[in-house]
Amino acid sequence: MADDRTYDEAQPEGLSKSDLLRQLAEARAIAAEQMAGRETRRAAQLDLCLLQTQHELHLQLQAAHNDLNLARVEAHSYKQQFEQVNGQLERITRSLPWKLLWPLRIVMRQVRALREGGRPAVAASPAHRQTTASGPMGVPEVPSENLSVPETSTLPDRPAVLLVLHDDPNEDTVFDGVDLCRMLSESYAVYVWLLTPARQTEALAQMAHTVRLRPAGYDDSTQAIEEVCAGVSFEFVIACGLETRPVLPALQAGRWPVVGIVPDTGRRPVSPTVLHAFALGTHATAFADQSLLRQARDVTFRMPALQLVHWPWSPTWLPSADSRPDQAGEVGVAQIAALAEQARAMTAQESQDAEQILSSAQFIAHYVDPACPASVSRETVVGTYLRNWRTGYYPRKPAPGFHPDIYREHHPALPAYADPFADYVRQGAPQGPWNAPVIDALAPQPAALASGVRTALHIHAYYPDLVPEMLERLAFNATKPTVYVTVKSADDEARVREMLQHYPGGPHIVMQVPNSGRDIGPFLSGVGAQLCDQYDVIGHIHTKRSPHISDTAMVDRWRHFLLENLLGGTQSGAMADAIFAAMQADPSLGIVFPDDPSVCGWDQNETAARLLAPLLGVGTLPKAFNFPVGTMFWVRPDLLRRFVDLNLTWADYPLEPLGADGSMLHAIERLLGVVPAALGKRSAVTWVDGVTR
Repeated sequence: MADDRTYDEAQPEGLSKSDLLRQLAEARAIAAEQMAGRETRRAAQLDLCLLQTQHELHLQLQAAHNDLNLARVEAHSYKQQFEQVNGQLERITRSLPWKLLWPLRIVMRQVRALREGGRPAVAASPAHRQTTASGPMGVPEVPSENLSVPETSTLPDRPAVLLVLHDDPNEDTVFDGVDLCRMLSESYAVYVWLLTPARQTEALAQMAHTVRLRPAGYDDSTQAIEEVCAGVSFEFVIACGLETRPVLPALQAGRWPVVGIVPDTGRRPVSPTVLHAFALGTHATAFADQSLLRQARDVTFRMPALQLVHWPWSPTWLPSADSRPDQAGEVGVAQIAALAEQARAMTAQESQDAEQILSSAQFIAHYVDPACPASVSRETVVGTYLRNWRTGYYPRKPAPGFHPDIYREHHPALPAYADPFADYVRQGAPQGPWNAPVIDALAPQPAALASGVRTALHIHAYYPDLVPEMLERLAFNATKPTVYVTVKSADDEARVREMLQHYPGGPHIVMQVPNSGRDIGPFLSGVGAQLCDQYDVIGHIHTKRSPHISDTAMVDRWRHFLLENLLGGTQSGAMADAIFAAMQADPSLGIVFPDDPSVCGWDQNETAARLLAPLLGVGTLPKAFNFPVGTMFWVRPDLLRRFVDLNLTWADYPLEPLGADGSMLHAIERLLGVVPAALGKRSAVTWVDGVTR
């Protein structure tokens, strides 16, 4: 064998076996320690590498985030530049002649259709339409001040429409009447009545089916319409833009259905008076702007044909990030024809209702309009009355004691567009909750007031200088109620006591109360409980001046109307005596107040009324009702007790300054007309012929 020595023989000289084993263990321990150190160093290196990688990734992410923010800033800048360019494009397109503008708009419609994922619509160019449309062609270009009028014999054999345009280049308008006229001319013979000479005049004069134009300088009368449109029977009339409202009364006189089209005029908000005037002269109206439509609905809440349409030919509707072409669809001949059909139905119904009302003696024109019959015809008053009720803007009652809205609420099957009062007359004047007993000072009165009937009148004298007028009116009556006067200061108390020194009605009470709750607070929380305990008939009036209303003459007429109806005067005589006698003869009468010819509803007070109604014993609130507008009335104590038992403290009343509507006090004013029915009582109204407001 090469080496057959034993282990002991092979060991180094001088080392024992145990030493070798110990060294081997130490070597192994050292090796293990070295291995562990290498692993630790490797782990540390890996951790460091990971941290470096994470840091690099964080830096890259931060850089990407910064790039994104920069991109957003650039995008915002690009958007602003785009809007500026788009605005310049709009201004340019407004100044372009229609021959150049029409192809541009076709391209923009194609782009919008492609962007929305649909197929681009095929639109005929003006040249193509000239080769395919029927009717007279080649109307020559003429100056706007000397427009030619083709003969009637050259008119196309198709229905005629009158298009009334107002296109003042100085106005901020985005409406193009040329496109509308061109679109209509495919189905109708279009007559154009241009109210102002403007940039569209020559283009309109060149159109195939624009067969007649209104020369500049015509007045806005019915005679002018008859001269421009002599011998033509129009299917309907389109009035474009709020600026056409001066001619709308003349169009109404022609008995034509009038469709109103209101493009985005760029002038928001629009005055309610402007919207009212436009609504009165039109039947069905389309708005191109959502904000303007909302305003119109606010002031013409009854109008049954308010719609939102699109104007694809207007620069407003060029494709942009804010365009919403899916809201209502583009307006077209079919949509205008549908509006015209609504207008035609309204016109026919209005004509029928007018004839029905004019044939009835129940319509009191001078009650509806104080100016009639001095300066306004009965026919005009009836027409205005019907249009006010159709639009819902300041409607008036047709006669004392009748409330059209209550009749409408109890007749849900009323024909479409039918006026409630005309239907009431047509049905033979049926009795119902829409009728209220009327106390007329000049009518024969019941027997004199029985002895022992205790009457009291509360006057809240915030303006003490108006108290003498009330005392003078009380002097017309044989009955002299006990007078309770509440004032806001000690000085006012002294002044009123001096005024009452010669009042012949026996004892009178003057007391100072907190200036809270206007006239309602002093009445309910000041003297209400005492009045309910001691009297059979209780009156409540106040020194109405309404400084928040700028029209002081209107306030004076209103105060005169209220006091003449409740106390008396040179026109009504002993009106308080008439009320006392009527309440004595009819125990069902719970409250009596003047029948205000204006129609008021809950307005902004329904929420407060719903909170108070259960406390007053009232269930469901009616939609329509009558109430003492102005908060002056005569009432029985059992009805007044319901309000006194609310136990309102001075701190419960709303703080001043108060608005013209929307408070607890306004809700109580309306509930005075609702609570009587909960007690099985009726409300009666007064009327003095020749006194209205």
